[in-house]
Amino acid sequence: MSKRLIAATAFAALSALAAHAQPALRTFTDPQNRFTIQHPADWPADVISRPTDPALGIAVGIADAECKVFAAPRADSAGKPADVVRRAYQTAIGRAEWKKAADGFNVWNDRGMVTEDGVDATRFWPVQTASFTTDSDKLGFAVLQARPGVDVWMFCSSYDNRDRKPIFDQIFTSFVGTNDAALQAEAEAAIAQRSAQEAAAVLLRQPPRRTRKRSADPLTTAACVSPPPRP
Repeated sequence: MSKRLIAATAFAALSALAAHAQPALRTFTDPQNRFTIQHPADWPADVISRPTDPALGIAVGIADAECKVFAAPRADSAGKPADVVRRAYQTAIGRAEWKKAADGFNVWNDRGMVTEDGVDATRFWPVQTASFTTDSDKLGFAVLQARPGVDVWMFCSSYDNRDRKPIFDQIFTSFVGTNDAALQAEAEAAIAQRSAQEAAAVLLRQPPRRTRKRSADPLTTAACVSPPPRP
């Protein structure tokens, strides 16, 4: 076999391996331009909500696996400063809220059971997380991303026994809010201002320092007084 043929065969093998390890991705953009997510290119993305539904619903998947994404408007956070919204989600929302959301969006026919929940607060935008047992006794995974005016819920599960959690995690972590850069800059400015105000308040609470007037040392004073003249 010639060196050229060997090199071509090796390149083809490496290309196939890379293609298998890193499947092609496609970007889905929210019709209202609030966020984007990336998903495997061979997983079609379809809008499943009706125009009259309050939340936008998207289904991304294949016959054996599916992710559902719901962008639900939040009137109570609309127009709020980014840092206020960010801090509101730094603690876990709890299993009751996850169950309420899954059933409200009819993700697993009202039979999904929350087995674990938490929050990843190490990122600038906290990510709420949960694990489920689905209506078909499979593992389900979910995340919640919150931004001013909208909560984006994502639920993923397989219908067979194949472990697709790495793919689900890839979809979850690909989420990007359209205005994230501007919102983060706004939040960081608010954090810096709040830190400066807190530091100034600490200084104002401190009592003023008083300088104590030292009394004369009697021994030193006596040594400085001239003795009386001798008779």
